[in-house]
Amino acid sequence: MQIELALGYITLIRSLLTLLSIVYISFLKWRRMRQLAHEQRASTQLVSEQHYHLALRSLRKKRYGSLKQKHLNDCIICMAEFKGRDVVYELRCDARHYFHKACLEDWLKRKLICPLCKTPLIREAQMSNIGSEEFIEQQSQFSPEVNQSEYGSQQLEPEREQR
Repeated sequence: MQIELALGYITLIRSLLTLLSIVYISFLKWRRMRQLAHEQRASTQLVSEQHYHLALRSLRKKRYGSLKQKHLNDCIICMAEFKGRDVVYELRCDARHYFHKACLEDWLKRKLICPLCKTPLIREAQMSNIGSEEFIEQQSQFSPEVNQSEYGSQQLEPEREQR
């Protein structure tokens, strides 16, 4: 009788452990699904318009044919080949990081980082100073190619003839 009782307890404990394992695994799956859904929402969220325009003002707009360092033949955002007259944005993190103007503008609406090296395009200090006219004037001193008449509009740097 004691053996049967001991076997009954062992079976009960094994059943409880199995049930707890199933509940724990279900919880882990639920938590992972929730985390993935959150990451997906975060990746499609748009950045603020002010941050977007601040990032655009920090970029250099050029023609692909005038780039000094042609490291890439294709835009890594759209995977299309660059042509000599294509307007591209050259990022300040690396002169070899450049993308089609339209591609990068769309990218910056969602993420304010370089698509290649993930370097932030604007710093936290810049983001916290948004709206300060003094700050915008300071930025224009460092980016002379920027036309401040309207947000994000820039003049193309003149193409220089290469000999």
